[in-house]
Amino acid sequence: MEPSRTVTAEMGLKISFQGMGVAVGDYDNDGYDDLLLTGVGGSPALSQRGRKEFIDATRAAGVGGAGWSTSAAWLDYDNDGKLDLFVCHYLMDDGRGHLLRRQVKIYCTPEAYPGESCRLYHNQGHGRFKDVTAQAGIRADRGKALGVCTVDSTMMEG
Repeated sequence: MEPSRTVTAEMGLKISFQGMGVAVGDYDNDGYDDLLLTGVGGSPALSQRGRKEFIDATRAAGVGGAGWSTSAAWLDYDNDGKLDLFVCHYLMDDGRGHLLRRQVKIYCTPEAYPGESCRLYHNQGHGRFKDVTAQAGIRADRGKALGVCTVDSTMMEG
């Protein structure tokens, strides 16, 4: 039996990032699973190219943004056959989230930070997304989300 080897860098997945999670889905409908990473500082989108490598598609896709993303899910919320994207965000840390006592940083509990809005991105096709958070009625004053779960409502009928 041949020993396993790490192909992370070869596949384009060696990213310096404080990650929290990953969502897997074929958002560009090319038959290959793509990735959206969540973590502190944004949500990089990685598009798979023919099982040979992943490329950073964050800017081209129009997703990513800043902030502290915690979880994400691919879903087709408008039933147009293209995977849309919902990204949970936790809280806003403006760098002042700690107290200094006797030269020691003491960090506040989550209650001391304002929440950050989750985001909904509509898949416009050709690997591009549009932020439709406000149009979808997702309230910016509701934050501190850690997880998301989707369900196919057509499976719940009958």
